Amino acid sequence: MKYIFTLFVLIFSLSNAQYKELILQPGEKDGTDAWVWSFDPAREVNLGEKNESNGGLNNVLRAEVWKWGGKSESDTIRGLIKFDLSEIPKKSSVIEAKLSLYYFANEGFTPQLGNNEVLIRRVSEAWDESKVNWVNQPAATEHNQILVPATTSQNQDYIDIDVRNLVQEMVYFPENNFGFLLKLKSEVEFNGVSFASSENEDKTKHPKLVIKYIPFE
Repeated sequence: MKYIFTLFVLIFSLSNAQYKELILQPGEKDGTDAWVWSFDPAREVNLGEKNESNGGLNNVLRAEVWKWGGKSESDTIRGLIKFDLSEIPKKSSVIEAKLSLYYFANEGFTPQLGNNEVLIRRVSEAWDESKVNWVNQPAATEHNQILVPATTSQNQDYIDIDVRNLVQEMVYFPENNFGFLLKLKSEVEFNGVSFASSENEDKTKHPKLVIKYIPFE
C-alpha cells in the first residue's frame, strides 16, 4: 500500500510540475538532415546540402529499397536527421517528444509504397550534413529504437511519432546527440517512404520535433 501511495504522489507531482515546451522546425539555414544511397553511381554523393552532384535532391528525406538503372541488385536508401537540443538544460526530464514528418517525393521517385515499416534509431556517431554519404554514413544503435507502422496511402504524413525515449538519451548526454536514423525494417525491394527535408520549398513540411520537458534544477 505504501508503494502504491508513493507512486501516486510521484505521478501527481510530475503531472503538476511546470514543464516547458520546445518546438523545433528548422529550415534550410539551420536544419540538419540528409539521405544516403547505396546506388553505385551515388555511393559517395552527398545528399544533404545542395551541390553540383546531387541535382537539388537534398529537398527530400527518404528510406527505401529499389532497383535503378537496369541493375540486377537492389540498392538501399536511409535517412538522417538531427535537431539542436541545446536549449534544453542537461539531464532535464523529457515528458513528451513528438516527431512529425511530412510526405514529399520528387518527380520520378517513389511515394509511400509497399511493406514500408520504418525503424527510427539514435545515431551514435558524428556526421556532417555537407559530407555524409553511403560510404561514410554514421552508425546507429538499436537501443530504444522505434517501429513506425507501414503507411496506408501513397501520400501519408507521419504525425506525432513518440520519440521520447530517444530524445531523453540525447538530453542526458548532449555530447552524444547525433540525431535519428530512418531505415526500413525490411530492407528488400520494392518498399519506401519519402518526406520533405528542411531544405524543401514548402516550409510547412519541414521535419518538426515538439518536446515537453521539466528543466533540471
